[in-house]
Amino acid sequence: MMSAGLIGSPGLGYAKDRYSGEELAKNPAAYAEFKASQPSQWLVFKAVTGIDGQKLQAARSIEPGMRTPEQQAAVEADIKGNRRTLKTDSFIPGVMAVIYLLILLYFKSMAVTSQCILSQPSNKWQARRPAAAAPTVSQTVTESFKARRERRAFPRFRKIIHARSKPERTGASA
Repeated sequence: MMSAGLIGSPGLGYAKDRYSGEELAKNPAAYAEFKASQPSQWLVFKAVTGIDGQKLQAARSIEPGMRTPEQQAAVEADIKGNRRTLKTDSFIPGVMAVIYLLILLYFKSMAVTSQCILSQPSNKWQARRPAAAAPTVSQTVTESFKARRERRAFPRFRKIIHARSKPERTGASA
């Protein structure tokens, strides 16, 4: 997710610059006054010129009735650019959902055709074709717990480990 953020954040900034710059370019006088000094570029997309942030902040600090037409156009272009960026950004979760669905379908197509039975007391793994009715989740969990109880801490080794964990008594106690 961090890599998506490292790539996506500059991409969203580029989209904001592009959309607000396109909107501001409709008013040539405002574009000449408020365009940024440095163009913005992201990955392989063409460089675009957005709105200068300091000039925009100064225009926003003025009351709406007191703004010049260029200042008002810059503020409106910024708002419209933000809205278009949010619309573009809203497609990202949809694309991610499609990707996750494709991954799910891929793994569903790779379904296992045999079961591995762990509840047998032998140490060998045995593959068996599933019966007509597959076991339920509760049956599988119950079998798993039974198998664990049967294998639990081999008694011979338990005695050895227990004997080693006792402190040795040497010498007479005072």
